[in-house]
Amino acid sequence: MDCTVPGRFPAERLLAFADGELDEALAAHLPSCPACTEEVAGYTAAERTLGAALYRSDCATTMELGELALDLLPPERATTVRAHLAGCPYCGVEFADLREALRAEPLLDLVPRPSPIRRLIARLLSAPAEVMAFGMTETAKHEYARIYEVEDIQVSLTLGQDESAVVGRWTLHGVAGGRNAESVSPEGTAGILLDGRRISDNPIDNLGNFSAAGLDAGTYDLELRLADRLIAIEGLPIGTEWEPQPA
Repeated sequence: MDCTVPGRFPAERLLAFADGELDEALAAHLPSCPACTEEVAGYTAAERTLGAALYRSDCATTMELGELALDLLPPERATTVRAHLAGCPYCGVEFADLREALRAEPLLDLVPRPSPIRRLIARLLSAPAEVMAFGMTETAKHEYARIYEVEDIQVSLTLGQDESAVVGRWTLHGVAGGRNAESVSPEGTAGILLDGRRISDNPIDNLGNFSAAGLDAGTYDLELRLADRLIAIEGLPIGTEWEPQPA
């Protein structure tokens, strides 16, 4: 079967029409030409078969969209998926549905989120001072102090033998202060950590004073949680190694 107007409508023109391209002349020609009508129908069927096989072949998987909604995708892949979302209505709808579903999902609360509190590591000053031991107002006893600094905060720490009946335990005294009254929060806490495990939380009063008693000899970390930041002091040698050894 041949076209009624040979050569006027080449195969590429018929294919474009089957793919949805507007062609008024060809549309008017088809009712009177069984050959071209059959060829266009064949192209249309092939397009549908190919489209079904390749449908969303370059889209992100549902798992990836879920991980993106939970901020769990690696940064590079997250950037690629977000770029795809900008131009894909199918993934856009699926992503929006996932986010809506996760918004009411209780397990979402278990996903770690970035903390709004800044964590700062204080540095030990090179020339610590000898100061009056915290709380010893009735004696003239002086003890070696470690002084740490970060941003506008200074933390002075002294160590004394625990007054309890347990031999070999220590009490850490500290005071945190800054250049303005807002540097230290009266509602702050001083946490003591051993091997990454928090063993005590101690209140910081409105003058910046705190203490932690009953500490065995060892190396600890101290975390001062203030209103807008967490000050970490790492590697505190509680015990006889507190004071520097003579040169």
